[in-house]
Amino acid sequence: MGIFKSPSHKLITFFESSRDNWKQKYMEVKKEIKRYKNAIARLTKSKDKFKEESKMLRRKIKSLETEVQILKKTKKLS
Repeated sequence: MGIFKSPSHKLITFFESSRDNWKQKYMEVKKEIKRYKNAIARLTKSKDKFKEESKMLRRKIKSLETEVQILKKTKKLS
Protein backbone atom coordinates (compact mmCIF):
# COMPACT_ATOMS: atom_id res chain seq x y z
CA MET A 1 0.00 0.00 0.00
CA GLY A 2 2.94 2.28 -0.62
CA ILE A 3 1.10 4.35 -3.24
CA PHE A 4 -1.44 5.65 -0.70
CA LYS A 5 -0.56 8.26 1.90
CA SER A 6 -3.41 7.39 4.27
CA PRO A 7 -2.97 4.81 7.05
CA SER A 8 -3.75 1.24 6.04
CA HIS A 9 -6.56 0.74 8.60
CA LYS A 10 -8.45 3.75 7.18
CA LEU A 11 -7.95 2.55 3.61
CA ILE A 12 -9.17 -0.94 4.48
CA THR A 13 -12.31 0.47 6.10
CA PHE A 14 -12.92 2.75 3.11
CA PHE A 15 -12.44 -0.01 0.53
CA GLU A 16 -14.62 -2.45 2.46
CA SER A 17 -17.48 0.05 2.71
CA SER A 18 -17.03 0.94 -0.96
CA ARG A 19 -17.25 -2.74 -1.90
CA ASP A 20 -20.31 -3.26 0.31
CA ASN A 21 -22.06 -0.23 -1.17
CA TRP A 22 -21.36 -1.49 -4.66
CA LYS A 23 -22.79 -4.91 -3.80
CA GLN A 24 -25.90 -3.30 -2.30
CA LYS A 25 -26.45 -1.17 -5.41
CA TYR A 26 -25.97 -4.24 -7.59
CA MET A 27 -28.56 -6.22 -5.62
CA GLU A 28 -31.07 -3.36 -5.85
CA VAL A 29 -30.58 -3.08 -9.61
CA LYS A 30 -30.91 -6.85 -9.95
CA LYS A 31 -34.23 -6.78 -8.07
CA GLU A 32 -35.47 -3.91 -10.22
CA ILE A 33 -34.57 -5.78 -13.41
CA LYS A 34 -36.44 -8.83 -12.14
CA ARG A 35 -39.52 -6.68 -11.40
CA TYR A 36 -39.38 -5.25 -14.93
CA LYS A 37 -39.02 -8.71 -16.47
CA ASN A 38 -41.99 -9.96 -14.45
CA ALA A 39 -44.05 -6.93 -15.49
CA ILE A 40 -43.16 -7.51 -19.14
CA ALA A 41 -44.12 -11.18 -18.88
CA ARG A 42 -47.41 -10.29 -17.17
CA LEU A 43 -48.25 -7.63 -19.76
CA THR A 44 -47.32 -9.91 -22.66
CA LYS A 45 -49.55 -12.64 -21.29
CA SER A 46 -52.40 -10.15 -20.83
CA LYS A 47 -51.90 -8.78 -24.35
CA ASP A 48 -51.98 -12.28 -25.83
CA LYS A 49 -55.15 -13.08 -23.88
CA PHE A 50 -56.92 -9.96 -25.13
CA LYS A 51 -55.68 -10.55 -28.66
CA GLU A 52 -57.11 -14.07 -28.63
CA GLU A 53 -60.37 -12.83 -27.13
CA SER A 54 -60.56 -10.14 -29.81
CA LYS A 55 -60.11 -12.73 -32.56
CA MET A 56 -62.84 -14.88 -31.05
CA LEU A 57 -65.23 -11.92 -30.83
CA ARG A 58 -64.51 -10.94 -34.45
CA ARG A 59 -65.34 -14.48 -35.56
CA LYS A 60 -68.55 -14.33 -33.55
CA ILE A 61 -69.49 -10.95 -35.07
CA LYS A 62 -68.82 -12.29 -38.55
CA SER A 63 -70.94 -15.35 -37.81
CA LEU A 64 -73.79 -13.22 -36.48
CA GLU A 65 -73.61 -10.87 -39.46
CA THR A 66 -73.84 -13.87 -41.77
CA GLU A 67 -76.81 -15.14 -39.80
CA VAL A 68 -78.50 -11.75 -40.06
CA GLN A 69 -77.97 -11.71 -43.84
CA ILE A 70 -79.48 -15.20 -44.12
CA LEU A 71 -82.47 -14.18 -42.03
CA LYS A 72 -82.99 -11.06 -44.15
CA LYS A 73 -82.94 -13.16 -47.32
CA THR A 74 -85.37 -15.73 -45.92
CA LYS A 75 -87.67 -12.97 -44.70
CA LYS A 76 -87.73 -11.39 -48.20
CA LEU A 77 -88.56 -14.75 -49.72
CA SER A 78 -91.52 -15.29 -47.38
